Amino acid sequence: MSGLSGKNQLPSIYTSKENEVIDNSGSLLYEKYLIRLIKIIFYVKDKL
Repeated sequence: MSGLSGKNQLPSIYTSKENEVIDNSGSLLYEKYLIRLIKIIFYVKDKL
């Protein structure tokens, strides 16, 4: 998975380790989406 270009970073937001850990806990669903949202914001900011 190493050596991905900037264009291919977006899918990694949905498969990151942090999100997997939070998914497994089940009760921290809102935190999962918060982390995902923050990552998307930083990704978009990076592309501007």
